[in-house]
Amino acid sequence: MDSRYSNPDNDPRGPWASSDFTVKTASEAYMYSIETPSGRIVTPTASRSWVTSEENYIKLKNDNRIWFGKKGNNVPRIKTFLSEVQQGTVCKTLWYRTEVGDTQEGTRDLKNVFGKAGAFTNPKPVRLIERVLDIASSDGSIVLDFFCR
Repeated sequence: MDSRYSNPDNDPRGPWASSDFTVKTASEAYMYSIETPSGRIVTPTASRSWVTSEENYIKLKNDNRIWFGKKGNNVPRIKTFLSEVQQGTVCKTLWYRTEVGDTQEGTRDLKNVFGKAGAFTNPKPVRLIERVLDIASSDGSIVLDFFCR
């Protein structure tokens, strides 16, 4: 994942990745022209606006957090420094049943372990528990089963 970070402009803050400086939901307050270092004037494409106000854009530009490409002629992009990114895995909000199973699969898993279903209601599938443990622990971690009696 860190491989997408580089430092093409030798910024003293280290490796960074650039991202889109526009948003899908257009806001009149965030519609303004930007002059690139090469002198080209750019505006957001139709139905989009810049991600922040002009005042904040100027602060970001003065802090060298805006990237216009190596030749200074591209549409602006915002720099995100690797040193400022939280380490670890960012979880998706939604895990599909095809990825982690469902209650029916949990019931089948329970039946495979105990030879019968119905030991308790709404059992979680093994794939779901594995996913949670993969994200929330590392090798050598001690995991306590807080449902255990």
